[in-house]
Amino acid sequence: MKLLSCCLCFSLETGAYIFAALGTILNILVISIDFHCLNIIKTAEALANDHWVCNEEDLATITISTTACILSLGFTGLMVAGVYKRQHRYIAPWLVLCLIEMAFIVIEVIKLIIDAAMVGSAVFGTTVFALGTACFMFTLYNFAVVLQVYRDIKAGPDVGRLHYNRQSLIAEDP
Repeated sequence: MKLLSCCLCFSLETGAYIFAALGTILNILVISIDFHCLNIIKTAEALANDHWVCNEEDLATITISTTACILSLGFTGLMVAGVYKRQHRYIAPWLVLCLIEMAFIVIEVIKLIIDAAMVGSAVFGTTVFALGTACFMFTLYNFAVVLQVYRDIKAGPDVGRLHYNRQSLIAEDP
């Protein structure tokens, strides 16, 4: 199956730019939340102990999350450069990262559903399943759009790109 447009109204390249912008905004948001959480942990422990001793597990989680977001920002920049310059090699790292993200979504949803089942919360398990499925499907569609751009660029310089011939826009006289 070949995608011809993104969201039924944008070109695939425009869709890739839109997904890159959304990804950039979300990654910056996650980084800012991580630093805010680190500040809250630091403040709470400073108030309780008169000095700051961060929990190693919290610090590791925040460090991994921030590192993943910075890596994702870099790969998103490469993907945008690849679409703009029509270089498929720049898009490939982003596609690999997207596959890894989809695998992590599936693993995390399964883990949270098992946790909800152990606690006995059907509402939480159902909510996690619904949100996880929506997140996975959005990421999968995002992957499909960028993969089609990758394939079009790899196939040739003019494949998948809309070109208008100036002569075709001028009405011919009978």
